[in-house]
Amino acid sequence: MHDGGWAGVDAGSVGLLSDHVAAPVNALLGNMVHAAAGQAFLEWMRYRDAGELHRQLVVPDEASDRRTFDATMQCAARIAITHSISQGAAERIVDTAVALRDRLPKVAECLRDGKLAPRYVRVIVERTDLVTDRDAQQIVDGEIAAALRRRGSWSPSRIRDMVDRSVYRVDPDAVRARRKAVVDARGFWTERLDDGMARVEATSTAEKAIAISRRVDALARAVCDKDGRSLAARKSDAHFCLIMGVVWECQCGSDDCDAPTVADDDEPSARTVPGTGSSMTLHVICDLETVAGDGETPCFLDGYGVISPAHLEELIDEPGVTVAPIGHSDDPLAPHTPGDPYRPSTALDTLVRARSLYCDVAGCERPAWVCDIDHVREYDHDHPAHGGQTCPGNTGSKCRLHHNLKTHTAFLDDQTIGRDGRIESVIITPEGLTVAGPAFDGTDLFPALKDIRFTAPQNAPPAADNATEPAPTRRRPRLADKHARRQTEREHNRRTAKPRNRPGPLTPPTTNCRPSEQTGGLDSRPMAPDTSAAETTPPEQFLRVGAVTLCFQVFEPHPDTAVPTETPTVVLIMGLGLDMLWWRDDFCHELVARGLRVVRFDNRDVGRSTRFRGPVPTALQYLRRTAPVTYTLEDMADDTAGLIRAVAPAGAHIVGVSLGSMIAQQTAIRHPDSVRSLVSIMGRTGDRRHGKSSKRYLLAALRIPKPDPVEDMIAAFERIGSLGRTEADTADVRDIMPRSLARSTDESGSGRQIAAIFAETDRTPGLQASTMPALVIHGDRDPVIAHSGGEATARALPDAELMIVNEMGHDLARRFWPEIIDGIERTVHRGESAVNRTNR
Repeated sequence: MHDGGWAGVDAGSVGLLSDHVAAPVNALLGNMVHAAAGQAFLEWMRYRDAGELHRQLVVPDEASDRRTFDATMQCAARIAITHSISQGAAERIVDTAVALRDRLPKVAECLRDGKLAPRYVRVIVERTDLVTDRDAQQIVDGEIAAALRRRGSWSPSRIRDMVDRSVYRVDPDAVRARRKAVVDARGFWTERLDDGMARVEATSTAEKAIAISRRVDALARAVCDKDGRSLAARKSDAHFCLIMGVVWECQCGSDDCDAPTVADDDEPSARTVPGTGSSMTLHVICDLETVAGDGETPCFLDGYGVISPAHLEELIDEPGVTVAPIGHSDDPLAPHTPGDPYRPSTALDTLVRARSLYCDVAGCERPAWVCDIDHVREYDHDHPAHGGQTCPGNTGSKCRLHHNLKTHTAFLDDQTIGRDGRIESVIITPEGLTVAGPAFDGTDLFPALKDIRFTAPQNAPPAADNATEPAPTRRRPRLADKHARRQTEREHNRRTAKPRNRPGPLTPPTTNCRPSEQTGGLDSRPMAPDTSAAETTPPEQFLRVGAVTLCFQVFEPHPDTAVPTETPTVVLIMGLGLDMLWWRDDFCHELVARGLRVVRFDNRDVGRSTRFRGPVPTALQYLRRTAPVTYTLEDMADDTAGLIRAVAPAGAHIVGVSLGSMIAQQTAIRHPDSVRSLVSIMGRTGDRRHGKSSKRYLLAALRIPKPDPVEDMIAAFERIGSLGRTEADTADVRDIMPRSLARSTDESGSGRQIAAIFAETDRTPGLQASTMPALVIHGDRDPVIAHSGGEATARALPDAELMIVNEMGHDLARRFWPEIIDGIERTVHRGESAVNRTNR
C-alpha cells in the first residue's frame, strides 16, 4: 500500500520527460498530453476500485437492505473518510463507478486508454442516466465510445451534444421525461450574500435564457468609453433596468457623451438604446422532416446545444418564427455573393456555421453564429485564382480571437474533406505541432449537410475604385510569399501528418515516498531549496505573512568586515514578474561590502512565493489599463512590511525598482515605523499625468514572445534597456533566466501584478506626509515609465534627492551600478542618522 506520494517516481520510467528545463516546446506539450492520459488512467483505476467495493459491500444485500445507514451509505462513507471528502461527493463516486461498470463499460475503457478526460465522465453518466433499457444502454455506450475514439479534440459543449444526440436517437422517451421534469421545476429565487449584496437566480427554457442574456449584454454595452463601470457591473445594472422598466443611462457624467439615449416623452430622439425592443434572433438547426413534425432527429439551438424535436415544436409555435431551408433543391447553390467572390453567400454562411456548431479551433466553445467565416487558405484579393477560394472546403468558423491569432501570428490552420464527407481540420503551432480539430461537428447531427452542393467559385477580382492606380509596391510580393509559405507548410503537413500516438498509462510508483512538506498559501507548492546558484548565495527561507508565504534570502556581512554592532538592513523589492534572482548576486555582495545586511525576496505571484489564481488582463484591457484585480499594491506593501518585521524588527531601508518602487512607496506610506529610508528606482507616484509609457513600448508589450525564453528576455531588455548595454548584461540574462525558470515557469502572475498597477491610486498625498530620507533614481531614456514619473516622486517626498541618470533605460545595467550603489549607501546613512537623532 503506497503512502500516496508520487514525487519519488522516476519520470522517465512512466514515459515522461526526466528533465523539463530547456526542453523543446513540442516535447513539453507532448509531455503534458502524456500526463493527462496518465491522469485519466488513474481516474479509471479509482472508479474500477470503487466499483469493486460496491460489488463486495453493497451488491449482496442491495435488494433487501432497508436500513437508514444502508450498505451503499457505508460504502461511500469508507471512501469519504479515506479521501477526506464529503459523504455526498463519495456517493457520487460510487454512483459513477457503478454506471461505468454496468451501463457504460466501453466508455470506461476510453477513460482507461486516455481517450476521455476525467472531467467529462460525470457529464456522460448524468446525461445517459434515464436510458434504462439494457439494449438501449449498450447501443448508447457503443456510440459514445466510438465517437470518443475518433482522432480529434473535444470540448464540454461538443461532449454534451454528442451524448445528447445518441440518447435522443436511441431512447426519445428518456429525453421527454427529463425535459418535462426540468421545465416543471423552473423557478426564481434570491440568495443573500455578504457586504450588502444578493444574487438573483432563475431557471427558464434555453431560448428565453439566451434572449435575456443577449438583451442584457446589448444594453450593458450601450455606454461610452468613459463609463467607469466594468462590463459585469453594467450587465447587473442593465438587468435591473429591464426588469423594473428604469431608463438606462451612461454614467460617464460627460456632457458630450455619444452613447445612445432613451428619447424624452416631449422631445423625440433619433437614437435609441439597443436591446430594449422585443425582437431577438435565435438560430435553430434542424431537418425539414423534423420541422414538419415527421422526424425524430434532434435539433441544435445556437448558444445552447442539442434540443429535442418536442422542444422545437414549442419554438415554432412562437410568433415571428422564420424557417429558411438550405439544400432542399437539386440545383447547386452559389458559394459567394454575385458581385464579390470574397464574401460568402447566405447559403454558404449558414452551411459553415451549421457544420461547425462552434469555433473550429480545438477546445473553443464560442457559438458559431457569433464567429467569423474565415478563409482557411487566404483569399488573394489581387489574384483570386492564386489564393484560397470562397467554397465549403476552404471556409470555416472561427471566433474573433482565433481568427486574429491565425492572421497575425505564426499559427496555421488547414482543413480537408474526408472520404466520409466530414471536414477534418487541424491547427499547426509555430513550432510545427499539429493538433486535430473537433471530433464532433454538425455533420454528426445532420448528415444531410454533407450532401449540399455548391457551384464552383468565380475567380473574378473585386472591382477597384481606381483601375489606373497601381497596387502598393511591397504588398504583392509579401502576400504571395505568405501564400506560398503557408501552402507549402500545409502540403508538408498533409504528407507527413500521422495520428498522434496516445501515450500509455502512468506506471504506479515502485517505492514509497512521503509528499513534500508544503507551506501555507492560496496555491501552495512544495518548496525545495534552489541549489542551482553559486555556493556563496545564501539559502532560501520561507515566511508566512498573512495569507501568503514569501521566499527570501539574507546576505549577511562577511565576518572579516568591520561593521557596526547593529548592521543596517536593506530590503530589495524587484519589479514586474521578476523573481529575486534579478537582484544580481554581485549587486547584493557589493552592498554587503559596504557594511549593509541585504534581504531580497520574491513578491507574491512570482518565484517561489505564493501563487494566486485569478484573471489576467486581455490585450484590450491592457491597452485601456482596466482589468479585474486579484490583489492590490497595498496588499503587496503589507507583504513587504510583514517581512521587514520578521527580519529587521527595528526597521529597514527599502529599495524598489519599477513595480518594486511602487510597492516601496506604498510600504513607506502604510508602515512608516518599519521604514528608515526609501530608494525609488524607475518609479512614479500613481498620478497618471506623469511617468507615462511610450506608445512603442505598449505595442511591443503585446508582441508574440520568442520560443526561447532566454532570447525573448534578451530582446526585451534590448527594447527597454539602457544605451550601451554590454556583453556582461547579456551574460547576466543568460545566467539568471534558466535559474529563474527552474524556480517557476508560471508567468500568469505578471498579468495579475499588471492589474494591481492598473488599480493604483495617486500616492502623492501619502508621500508628501512622509518624513524619511529618500533617493529617487530614474533614467532619462526609460520607455516604460518616463522620467517625469521620477521627477514627480522626488517633488512629492519632502526629504528626497533626485538622480537622473543619462542614457539609462528601464533596467539595471552594470555600468550604472557604482552610482546606484553609492546612492543607496548614502541614503542608508542618512536614514540611520535620522533614526539616531530621533532616539536621542
